[in-house]
Amino acid sequence: MKNLLFLILLISGLTLSAQTKPKTGTKPKAKTAAVSPFKDADLVGKEWKLKSWELFGIVKAPGDNNKNDMVLLNADGTFKLMLNNIPKTGTWKRAGAYINFIQPDSKEKLAYKILSLEAKILKVDWREEDSLHNTLEFEAQ
Repeated sequence: MKNLLFLILLISGLTLSAQTKPKTGTKPKAKTAAVSPFKDADLVGKEWKLKSWELFGIVKAPGDNNKNDMVLLNADGTFKLMLNNIPKTGTWKRAGAYINFIQPDSKEKLAYKILSLEAKILKVDWREEDSLHNTLEFEAQ
């Protein structure tokens, strides 16, 4: 009986201590909005030619269907894009790490998520219409 009473008191004490508030000197961390470290100035005015693409962890050099793929972002908000040897034009906007391409004569939604940006290398994630993720690596010309 004493053991049962001791066990009940022990469990009650542990439960109460787990529910106490943190010390007054500690504050919960404030949530901050995600800020993209990539600047438009690092992207615009350069012709980015496809160097390689990756799908399911397999990296490949451009083939016949995408050997001419490229991206050109202009400072005035317009773009020229070659994707799978199909030319596309329109305007572009940044939203954090995303580059959204708006084509006036198309309902196609096209966006690149910037994974990394170095002086001459741009790596993006592009999701095809069938939701397959491709990692595209471009090199500035």
